Amino acid sequence: MARSSKRRTPPRRSSGSKRPLISVVIPTFNRAAMLSATLESFAAQSISKYRYEVVVVDDGSKDTTADVCRDFAARIQLSHRYIDNSGISAAKNTGIMASRGKILLFFDDDDVADFHLLEEHIKAHERHPQENVAVLGYTTWAPTLSITPLMRYVTETGRFLFAYGDLRDGQMLDFTYFWGGRSSCKRSFLAKRGIFNRRFRFGSEDVELAYRLSKFGFRVVFHRAAVSYMTRPPTLEEFCDRCERQGESLFLFSRLHDDPIVQQYCKLADPFIDNRAVGVDAEEKWPDVAALFREKVDQLGRVERLLAWGFEPKAIPEAAGSKQLAQAEAYRLQMHELFAKSAQAEAYRLQMRDLFAKITELEAKLSQREAAYHAEMAQREAAYHAEMAQREAVYQAELARLNQDMAQREAVYQGLTKIWPSGKQCTRRNLPGLTKIWPSGKQCTRRNLPGLTKIWPSLLGLTTNLKIVSRI
Repeated sequence: MARSSKRRTPPRRSSGSKRPLISVVIPTFNRAAMLSATLESFAAQSISKYRYEVVVVDDGSKDTTADVCRDFAARIQLSHRYIDNSGISAAKNTGIMASRGKILLFFDDDDVADFHLLEEHIKAHERHPQENVAVLGYTTWAPTLSITPLMRYVTETGRFLFAYGDLRDGQMLDFTYFWGGRSSCKRSFLAKRGIFNRRFRFGSEDVELAYRLSKFGFRVVFHRAAVSYMTRPPTLEEFCDRCERQGESLFLFSRLHDDPIVQQYCKLADPFIDNRAVGVDAEEKWPDVAALFREKVDQLGRVERLLAWGFEPKAIPEAAGSKQLAQAEAYRLQMHELFAKSAQAEAYRLQMRDLFAKITELEAKLSQREAAYHAEMAQREAAYHAEMAQREAVYQAELARLNQDMAQREAVYQGLTKIWPSGKQCTRRNLPGLTKIWPSGKQCTRRNLPGLTKIWPSLLGLTTNLKIVSRI
C-alpha cells in the first residue's frame, strides 16, 4: 500500500501501556471537524482508557485531520495512519493491521459514540465469545438534529440507513447485517479468514466481506444497548449521490459472486417479474430509465426546497368542519401556485442555461475564426517571404553573370595592352608589334580584320574595333 511519509503522523501510545481489549477503527477523508466530535465522544467512554484504543486511518485528507489526531493523542490511546487516497476498504485494512485489540469496532467519522458504547460491545462479545460471532450496534439520529422528511424516508420508508425495523435485541442474524460503522468482530477471525476487498472504494465492502466469512460460519448478533448517533443530516443531493455510488458497489458485488443469495441481495432481479430469480442486465436497462430517474430527482429537489421553506402540509382530521376544509383547499391552491412558480423558475433556469450555452458556442466560433485568420495571415507572410527570396536569388544570379562578363572583358583588355607596351594609341609606328598577330606578314588592312578581331572576341563592339583599325 502506497504511503506518503511527508503527511504521515507516527502513532502515539503511552510508553508501557497495556494491550487494549478493543480497537476502534475510523477511516476518514477530509472531515476534520466531524472527526473531532467523534474522537471527543471516545475520550469520554465509561471504561478505562487503557482498555481501548482508537486507530484513525486518514485516506489522503487535505484538511487538518492530522492536527486533530495530534491533539487527541495526549488524551487517549490514538494511532494516526496516513495513506494515499485508496478508498474505504484499503483504509479499514490499514486499521486492522495497525490495531492491537482482540475486538475490532468499525466506526464512521460522522457518528458519535454513546457514553457506554464500548462497554456494551465488550459485554456482547463476552456473552458470545465464539470467534465467528460479530456484534451489530444501534445507530440513530443525533438528538441535536431536526428530523426532515428525507431523514425519515431513508431510515423508516426506504430503509437505506440503519433500518432496524423489527429486529429484536439479542437476535442472531445472517451476514447481511454486518453493517460498517456500527459493527464489531474478533480480530483473530479476520486474521484467519480474510479482510476487506480493496476493489470496494465506497459501500458494500462490509457485507461482501461478511458473505465470504459466512462460508466459515460467520454470524451477527444484534445488541440494542450499543448506541451511536449520526451527526450529519443528509441533503437530497448527497443522498442521491450515495445511492448511485452504492449502486456501483452492489453491481461489483454481484459480478464477484454469482450466488443467488448475493444476486437477490444486490436486487438485480426485475421487480416486475414474480420470479425474482430471473436476472436482468442492469447496464442494458439503465438507458431506458435514466431520463425518468433524472426527472424524478429534479422533482424531489423542488419538493425539498419547498419543505425547507416551511411549506409542509398538516394532517386534517376526517371530522374537520367546512372551515378546515376551506383552509385545506386554500393551502392546496397555495402549494399548487408555489409548484407553478417553481416550474417557471426551473424553466427560466433552463432558458438561461441554453443562452449561456449559445454564448459559449459563439465564443468558440469566434475563436475558430480568429485562429483561421491568423493561420491565413501566417500563410500569406510565408508566401511573401518565399517570393522575395526567389527574387533575391534571381537578382544575385544576374549580378554574378554581369560580374563575370566584366571580368572577361577586363582580361581581353589587359591582353591587348601588351601589344602596345607604351600605352600609346594604335598608329603606323607601332604596327610592327601588331603585325605579330598576322604571321603571314601581311599589312594590317580592312581585309584581314577577321584576324584582328581575335583580340577582341567580346570586349568591344565591332564598330569600335573598326574605328581603331582604321587609324592604322
